[in-house]
Amino acid sequence: MIEIGMAIFFVILSVIYTVFARDYSFGTFYAPKAGFMPIIVGTTATILAIINLFMTTAKYRHRQTKEREVLLTRYQIKKIFLYSLGLVIYVVLLKTVGFLTATFLATLYLIKVAGGKNWRLPIIVAIGVSVGFYSIFQYLLRVMLP
Repeated sequence: MIEIGMAIFFVILSVIYTVFARDYSFGTFYAPKAGFMPIIVGTTATILAIINLFMTTAKYRHRQTKEREVLLTRYQIKKIFLYSLGLVIYVVLLKTVGFLTATFLATLYLIKVAGGKNWRLPIIVAIGVSVGFYSIFQYLLRVMLP
């Protein structure tokens, strides 16, 4: 039953993220603006969360064995909350510090919350993600990032 609750939580969270992301201008596929990636990510997350909810519900209904449910520990609940908070803050940071800085900070934060033990690999990955997105938008799509 906890799996269904978590699936519902992620549907709600992704819908809220998408609603907040709609405050930013989307632009077009050829000339994206600040809301381009957040809206695409939010919509994709919502679709995937709904699919996950249906799959989890179907699995729960067809479960043959009666296993004892394990409730989430406080540590796991805290991690889920911090991860979700980071995604919401990312949308807010987009407007204030810009796409590259917000993406770098959000990636670094999310890796650390997910369990990054040291700082070296998370920093390298965050730089790679930021530079990668910059390269895609600047050189491949030929559009300016906000």
